[in-house]
Amino acid sequence: PVPGTDGEALRRRVQACIDKACAAAKGVRGVLEWPDPLPPFKQETDSRLVSWLVERTGQQPGTVAFYTEAELYRAGLGVPTVVCGPGSITMAHRVDESIGFDELEAGAALYADAIAAFCG
Repeated sequence: PVPGTDGEALRRRVQACIDKACAAAKGVRGVLEWPDPLPPFKQETDSRLVSWLVERTGQQPGTVAFYTEAELYRAGLGVPTVVCGPGSITMAHRVDESIGFDELEAGAALYADAIAAFCG
């Protein structure tokens, strides 16, 4: 679940949909396998890394509904973490996902600058 979502309530809603679909189709049975949820990712927006990225990109941090291992790094290893990539999030994780060469080059330059600023 994304930050602020009640994972158990979400599981119950999914189960209710399965139950309703199975009730409408005689002889059909459905089983919901729900893995233990991993924590949602949330980096504090006042971190130095977030501030640096906002200054460099002009973009404000936000939340999107997809999974990332970022919280495992942030909380598990104590590493300030962001999810940041070139292009538009509206084009990400789609059948027709794409990015322009200029966006790719700008992303590579941003990553190089971040490495210089935070790792060296």
